[in-house]
Amino acid sequence: MLIEIATHPVTELLAICCFLTYVLLSAKGLIWCWAAGFLTSFLYTFIFIGAHLPGQVVLNILFMLMSVWGWSNWLEDKKPDGISVFTYADRRKLLISGVIVVLFAWAISLLLPSYFESGKPTIEAIVIAFSLYATVLTIYRKIDSWLYWALINFTSFLLFYDENLWQTSFMYLGVAIISVWGFYNWRSFRRQDEMTVTN
Repeated sequence: MLIEIATHPVTELLAICCFLTYVLLSAKGLIWCWAAGFLTSFLYTFIFIGAHLPGQVVLNILFMLMSVWGWSNWLEDKKPDGISVFTYADRRKLLISGVIVVLFAWAISLLLPSYFESGKPTIEAIVIAFSLYATVLTIYRKIDSWLYWALINFTSFLLFYDENLWQTSFMYLGVAIISVWGFYNWRSFRRQDEMTVTN
């Protein structure tokens, strides 16, 4: 029965709707995005169990745990000094951590090639590794996270398009566009908070 639910087309459609809800709520800076994110990963965990994709199962379990972390971190509306919670990441740290994430993804693609479903394990590993990293940046409300998401989602669009997964690929293209909006939205939130503090 569990396999039937996991492989039912409605389950995947519901997961896609939850994913889009997560991205939209996150772009608006609303804490409920993490509930939608948890539900998305919960559904995809069972979908990938039914599809016998263990790598994706592990990834979505990690995303569920990160959703709980995100919810608890976003319970704080403002920093004690009144500065906006939407901040830019340190450029030097972004560069260093970016290199580390690439090396980590490359190592995983070499060690666990059977966990990747496409014929491009290195690219897929990079997308997965940077998705985890961008989620951490989102948890800490770093405005830069949206630039990562835009690149990650556009790369996912190309990856799935090349695999002839049209619906999923165009979903990622739509999410890439929303990611650009999310960047400008969070940046405007920061400016509004700064104006409130100075006034």
